[in-house]
Amino acid sequence: MCLYYVHLAYISTEGYLLPLPGSQRTGGPQYNQGIYHALSTIVKEHGIRGLYKGNGANCVRVIPVYALKFSLNDKFKEMMLVWRIEGGDDPQLSFLEKMAAGSMAGTVQILATYPLDIIRTRLQLAEIAGSSYKGIADCAMTTIRHEGLLGLYKGLFPSMLAGVPYVGLQMTFYDMLKTAWGPYLPRREDGSIGVVGMLACGSVAGLTAQTLSFPSDTVRHRMQANGINGTTKVYVNTMDCFQKIYTKEGVGGFFKGWGLNVLRALPGAERSPQGTTPPAPPWRLGMPMSNEGVCSTLTGIC
Repeated sequence: MCLYYVHLAYISTEGYLLPLPGSQRTGGPQYNQGIYHALSTIVKEHGIRGLYKGNGANCVRVIPVYALKFSLNDKFKEMMLVWRIEGGDDPQLSFLEKMAAGSMAGTVQILATYPLDIIRTRLQLAEIAGSSYKGIADCAMTTIRHEGLLGLYKGLFPSMLAGVPYVGLQMTFYDMLKTAWGPYLPRREDGSIGVVGMLACGSVAGLTAQTLSFPSDTVRHRMQANGINGTTKVYVNTMDCFQKIYTKEGVGGFFKGWGLNVLRALPGAERSPQGTTPPAPPWRLGMPMSNEGVCSTLTGIC
């Protein structure tokens, strides 16, 4: 799954970054004329291995990303439910509370894994940008040597603008869809929602969240490549990047690569939060409830 994820990510990144800020590449094939053209051009220029550039960094990154995002989302929801129950309120999280839990999880996850995201992007763009890295460690050290430690956090602000609401919306929409579609989705023998149902909810939730946050994600990638390895910067800051994209490319410029990202993201839908339906909490079963037992029964609820 990591390999499939990354080779489309590589194509997508090149699709909406070209012409790359500070790129030493002048002329030659471009990758933004469609999926088939991008695939054939990359294979022709770099071979099959070109489709997997940055794969090592992505595989290292994806483990903490999903572990932190989903576990923290559940934990923050548990905390909010405990506060509701202790305050005598209805044990059902509102839309804003679910959004807040997902957004807090996204914030922690992005801050913890962002350097790996920078390294992945730069490994994918190295040849186009006129750079050369021997691997993950070399990319990190080269970035620090030319741009300082903060170079590993370049584009963090637009990443927060894109990533935090994305995680919040993804988690919230998934819960809402599972609740709304639950009675109509196929079930397993134990009564839990089947794989097809979870995949449908996860796909729609991810697609909706990604579309709403994609403009900021485009800015994020451009800022990550801005001034790579000391080359001339095209954008002064995040707001300047937003303005230049809008002025030169229009609103459509913010959605370059959107279709490719959809193809890249859909295979990950089965990893959506709460892959299985947890046991019903005691207050839904009419069982006596004590504060001591709340947290142990809340994982993934609401």
